[in-house]
Amino acid sequence: MRRPVSDVFLTWAIVLFALMSLMALVGCGSGKSAAIPAELREQLPEQPDLSTAHKALQTRVVSAMQVAVSDDATLESIRELSRLYHANGFLQEAMGCYEVLLALEPQNPRWKHLFAFLLATYGYADDAVMLWRDTVALDPEYLPARIRLGDVLLKSNRIDEAKAVYAEARELDPRNPYALLGLARLAMEEAEWEQAKVQLEAASRHSDGKIGRDLLVTVYEKMGKDQMANMLRGEAKASGSFVDIPDPWLADLMVDCYDPVQLMNMGGMAAFGGDIWGGIEWSSRALDLAPENPALHFQIGNMYFTISQYTDAMRHFELATKYRPSFSDAWLRRVEIEKRRGNLALADELFYKGFVKCPESPAYNLHYAMRLMEDGQRKQAIPYLKKSIELNPNEAAAYIQLANGYFGLDRLEDGREALETALRVEPGNPLAMLTICFYYINMGDQENASKWLEAINEHPRIASSDKLDLKLKYQEKF
Repeated sequence: MRRPVSDVFLTWAIVLFALMSLMALVGCGSGKSAAIPAELREQLPEQPDLSTAHKALQTRVVSAMQVAVSDDATLESIRELSRLYHANGFLQEAMGCYEVLLALEPQNPRWKHLFAFLLATYGYADDAVMLWRDTVALDPEYLPARIRLGDVLLKSNRIDEAKAVYAEARELDPRNPYALLGLARLAMEEAEWEQAKVQLEAASRHSDGKIGRDLLVTVYEKMGKDQMANMLRGEAKASGSFVDIPDPWLADLMVDCYDPVQLMNMGGMAAFGGDIWGGIEWSSRALDLAPENPALHFQIGNMYFTISQYTDAMRHFELATKYRPSFSDAWLRRVEIEKRRGNLALADELFYKGFVKCPESPAYNLHYAMRLMEDGQRKQAIPYLKKSIELNPNEAAAYIQLANGYFGLDRLEDGREALETALRVEPGNPLAMLTICFYYINMGDQENASKWLEAINEHPRIASSDKLDLKLKYQEKF
């Protein structure tokens, strides 16, 4: 019988009994692999409803299950069941398999780690802590287990224990951003803002800005560094969501995944972490399962585009627009590729063909307005910029172009207001900051120009050449 989640934990008496039975069988062995004790086979969860699952997954689960519950059960059949269940979202069944695997291989840290991960997911912190401590003892070098142990201890308010675990992780890898992040969060709990700032800045530095920037906003605000907080808030927004710690034992499970959404997410995370070819591999596996998914084609196309593999990129962008004709970003990528190839006439043809398909796209309205302004048609561009803003009011790009349009029409006050709005929706946007500083220099407003010049000099993403150019303009004016 399959047990409910509340019962799918380490029932140590049962496990110990089963383990003793197994050891007795091994002791009587004749050189062959020991049989799986009936007591353990009976603990395996019932097969879940697979009626909506991929056919290949159904076949593999049924086959592995038939072996695992038979007198000829093998260790590999139970391992396979655990992988198939965990990778495809049958988490209760996966936990049942891990219980059996813990009895069969009590010294294998992988089962403890994966079981602990699921227990923590369901909120059973104490059981997860116990298993992760065992994992660390069995494999001291496996950092993901240490980091996840620290995280669950921190969430459980076991502060001193969490601090010790993160410190141990940092001893193994002084540049590990997740250990630094954990120590920073502990410092924030104790209102040690300077210490938290140092740890978070190091975490961000050692992760190419992917880890720690969101919390730095809070720390800078607590330290009264409002200008730095505002600049970083925009960067944190642009950088995307938190990146979980790379966990090879969890990632290995995805080889047995038949869910294209999960595989697509794996591909996206790999590419975001800098592993473009890994991202392509995961996303391609997802595409095998969902060959007409336009978002997948676009994701893979972007990966090829990033490494300048334009032929492969174009093929996927074309398929993205085939399966979703209103996919504006895919159309614009096709246009950009033809531009880079030097096919300007074809790029123009594609642009207008895509615009017909995507009249309500904020990106397309923005790009069309920019084309008009390049041709000197600033007045005609304004309605398209306003429409882009109406469709997507939370990004700075259209506001900045609107400001440039107004400046070209000598509507200076309207241009300034557009820039201020851009900086409200994206604090710290480099182009908006440079433009508004230049505006105040030209207007002879030294007070505001000085304020923005100071902020620009502290901005980590603004090029030194741009800072120097603006400084020279400032000195010429004042």
